[in-house]
Amino acid sequence: MKYLITAVCLTASPVLAYDRMTTQACQDSWDMFVGTMAPFEVNGEAPLPSDVRVGPGGWCTIDTSDDGWDSTDVSRVGFQIEGAEAYLEGSGIPEAIALRLEDLVLGARRYDAEAHVRHLSESGMLVVEDVTLRHADGSGISVSYVLQGAYFSDVAGLQTSLAGLRMTELHGQAAVNQSLLDDFDVDLSEVNRVSLGEAMRDVSRFQVDTATRQAFLRMVSDREGELQVDITSERGFGWIQAVVPFLDISGDADLASALGIAMSGVSIALVWKQGDI
Repeated sequence: MKYLITAVCLTASPVLAYDRMTTQACQDSWDMFVGTMAPFEVNGEAPLPSDVRVGPGGWCTIDTSDDGWDSTDVSRVGFQIEGAEAYLEGSGIPEAIALRLEDLVLGARRYDAEAHVRHLSESGMLVVEDVTLRHADGSGISVSYVLQGAYFSDVAGLQTSLAGLRMTELHGQAAVNQSLLDDFDVDLSEVNRVSLGEAMRDVSRFQVDTATRQAFLRMVSDREGELQVDITSERGFGWIQAVVPFLDISGDADLASALGIAMSGVSIALVWKQGDI
């Protein structure tokens, strides 16, 4: 399964197939998106009505210093769409979307972020490729993954299908340093061989082998280098499996049991290379 992401991306459509959109098409697409997302506010926030322009490379671009946004957390938002015509006509959803965030505040620093999502409707797959988060010092994350269960053809179907999506594979790399860990609020100070063994008590070495456990511990010790991550799940890893086991834990024993349940059917492989990023 390791190369499924590459295979489906190569066979799905030509490279750089995003539509060359006019300013009006960019504006109409954003307005429709704002209207669609309005019922799904998070902490009282939802996408804002905005003036959209066509920027370099054909990206639809929003300057967040404009009225309405007045944001200091990100300087520009950009997006591209493949299959925009059907979306604007109300007869379908985009085949693919790219999203870009410039100067995104995360922790104490600013990052550039980008993601590409492709919907393969016949196979019921969402391929999330080239999700990147980069800082100027070279630290950051790059990841791609596949979600199964994406059988929908319109926005209403998308909304009802989200809870049933299951991740079947994830492949990524992280250029790690202490600043990146701090920005993600990752505290590794109490992680050691004993604590890892206790937490992984109910996770077999067929799922997370000795080499992977050792790679994780070397990363904890070194704090600077490159981490490669490969995760697979034959039946798919959904949000219920990921969240529910941890809802009512009260100690290390409960944590180990919850982790064993959540990791059922999931395999993780890590490779760590120490050194400057």
